[in-house]
Amino acid sequence: MPNIHRTNRQFPDGAQIGATDENIPGTAGSPATFSTDVDFFLPNPGDPAHPLHYRFLFWNVCGTIGNDAHHGNGTVPSTDTVATAWYVPVGVGDGGAAIATFAFWVEHDRVVPDTPIQSVNPAAAWAGGNNTVVSSTAGSGPRMITAKNSVPTATNATFDHWFPLGAGSASAAVLTVAEGGSTWALALYQHHDSGGFRPGKNDPTTKPGPISKFDPSPIDRTRLIDILTKAQTHPAADRLTQVLKKEQSSISADDLRGVAVELKANINRLQSAVELINAKLEGK
Repeated sequence: MPNIHRTNRQFPDGAQIGATDENIPGTAGSPATFSTDVDFFLPNPGDPAHPLHYRFLFWNVCGTIGNDAHHGNGTVPSTDTVATAWYVPVGVGDGGAAIATFAFWVEHDRVVPDTPIQSVNPAAAWAGGNNTVVSSTAGSGPRMITAKNSVPTATNATFDHWFPLGAGSASAAVLTVAEGGSTWALALYQHHDSGGFRPGKNDPTTKPGPISKFDPSPIDRTRLIDILTKAQTHPAADRLTQVLKKEQSSISADDLRGVAVELKANINRLQSAVELINAKLEGK
């Protein structure tokens, strides 16, 4: 039986954030659905009045990439896989008028150090070599970025598609971004056994870097209300009630796994609220 390794990680270095780190049993061929919060807060030991603030970027659920925080969907493969919610620290700039590209090895759930860029039109917008950033102002016209079919680090994997994390559109191997636009984009490389081996805990990671401070204000109360509202309206309790009302013989393992995933998402929401409250109290 394959396991789904559930974590939250900081993009792009892969450092784990928060306490979520669990292996959830799955059934090969069955759907997997996960939910997480758009905003994620952690206590800031160096400045308790200002919690570390992360914002959701994308899911990797069993090899399927998606940008809906509340609906991370995939299909469980026959081998161990992942359900990773990727976040970025709030306050990280976009580097000005530029397009940052990242070669993402889907099965290994990580960014690799190779540029995914084969060519750029206009040519003046890209420095060539292993550069991963394309200027949005050098040259004229839209930026047309063609991906490499493969990159050295992603062994036996080939380019699948672009996944813009903001502005831009993709067709086949070409990502197009308007002149003057700024965005991030994943170039997804897969060898189509979605999931399988994950580098995991022996890989070097770094702690989350510094982020911009934000002053305590009414918006913090708004975030807290939003977290609590989502927890209160989350359908996990209703689904649990429905499952338990079934005849014992008709309750399936998939029913129970689905309830467990939804309840854990609800717990994570409430934990985020507790951490935000504690951080505010410690700062007084």
